[in-house]
Amino acid sequence: MLQLGELRLAGGAALLFLVNVAGVLASGAATFLIAGLAPGQRLLSSGSRIQDGLRWAAIATIIVALPLQFGQTRLLPSLLDDDTIEGAVEKWAESTGRAVDTVDVGVDYDHGTAQVNLIIATPDTNAPVDELAGAIANEVDQPVTVDIQVMETDRSLVSVAEPDE
Repeated sequence: MLQLGELRLAGGAALLFLVNVAGVLASGAATFLIAGLAPGQRLLSSGSRIQDGLRWAAIATIIVALPLQFGQTRLLPSLLDDDTIEGAVEKWAESTGRAVDTVDVGVDYDHGTAQVNLIIATPDTNAPVDELAGAIANEVDQPVTVDIQVMETDRSLVSVAEPDE
């Protein structure tokens, strides 16, 4: 990830590595204690190497757990799904009174920024796509690049009083 310039993803990978190391340390220490490899008298004596090892394993686990609990949104981008984007388009269409149908949505990531490819169908040839892109960015609450393709549609409402028999 560092070679590709994906610093946020590299930070997430490093955090995953540290979580694995802390988990191995903690589970190894617990296994040795349960198996009786560390006698209770040695464990309780002050200044023992066993206590020091357990203390460092606990500190490492706490240090790794803090970014997982409080900093995950800065380290890893939240992944967007098609339903989130479609919901943002529907919300925007309702708030502006425009007839817009979502035809297709695709989401990719480039350097931690979501790349949204969107195809909409609307009878409005002058649909303000910049407003729609802004509404999507506000809805997902993260930086996005939105590529919008507008397909013009012709919509007619026809009412038939009595069908032909």
